[in-house]
Amino acid sequence: MIKKNISKINGVDYNEYMLSPEWKEKRIAVAQREDHVCQMCGQKVLVKYHIHHKTYARFGHEDLDDLMFLCESCHSKLHREKDKANGVVRKPTQKHKKVQDEWWSETAAVVRRKKRASKNHKSKSKRKSK
Repeated sequence: MIKKNISKINGVDYNEYMLSPEWKEKRIAVAQREDHVCQMCGQKVLVKYHIHHKTYARFGHEDLDDLMFLCESCHSKLHREKDKANGVVRKPTQKHKKVQDEWWSETAAVVRRKKRASKNHKSKSKRKSK
């Protein structure tokens, strides 16, 4: 069995790219494209979502069509099945876990801001209609 610790793909540092503004924009674009609905199970996911690479051929320069919007459960299931078929055992590093935590805390903050803005907009609309 192969143990897989990702550090560089196509010469691009995996963890650095996952924290880059370019990747952040792609994550947001894919989430918006799919309206935050998991492409496997159909669950609406606002915070702990995953963006899955269908291929690493263009890693660092992906087309949005190379990427899937998935819930955490479906992403794990997809990798378990794929890795089992390929004889791969993944060992996520602490740095990779930190990257995910940063994405999720940032995403949660964005969702909270949007909810507050929506509530404020509704309150103002109600006051105007009176």
